[in-house]
Amino acid sequence: MLVLNKQRAELIIGERIGFKTLTVTQTSTVENVQFLNVGTQLRLRPFVTSDGMVRIEIHPERSTGDVINGVPRTRTNEMTSNVMVPDGATIVLAGLIEEEETLGQDGVPGLSRIPWLGALFRRRTTTSLKKELIVLITPRIWTPDLDAGGAIDHSAPALMPMPTADARYNSSRPFTTKPAKRFGKKHVGSNTP
Repeated sequence: MLVLNKQRAELIIGERIGFKTLTVTQTSTVENVQFLNVGTQLRLRPFVTSDGMVRIEIHPERSTGDVINGVPRTRTNEMTSNVMVPDGATIVLAGLIEEEETLGQDGVPGLSRIPWLGALFRRRTTTSLKKELIVLITPRIWTPDLDAGGAIDHSAPALMPMPTADARYNSSRPFTTKPAKRFGKKHVGSNTP
């Protein structure tokens, strides 16, 4: 993700569930359609300091929802954090845990419904599913404007490609991304012009 310094970035992977609302006045009735965003969302806002540190406001969210009788209902796991890290350090946010339990029953048709003996012909199952959302962010400061001598112009606004991971990153050159190789060592980024 590439974002300007002090600007908000948002990543949403999910769906929008529509529902109708009515506004009634003395002279009219207006019907509107509103949307409930559900799924996985990541909102962040970076602040780059002059000494190469990056402060990031981070808000990951995982939600599910539905509309029952025209009323929206949502279940949400979310957190908000404000961290400061040096350029190239990785931030790990975890703890957005979602647990789901499903009860099921199957058996031999007809025989499983016989009182007292039916238990011999049926099986009850309980399935537990536990999901955890872990967010890894590695901010990198990138300044695209180079002066004639090839040095970085530090007065230009800083940009940050996120998330990235490349130990060969050199802050004296702009950061670019390359496609990953299919086999062998994976190259996420390069510091070569």
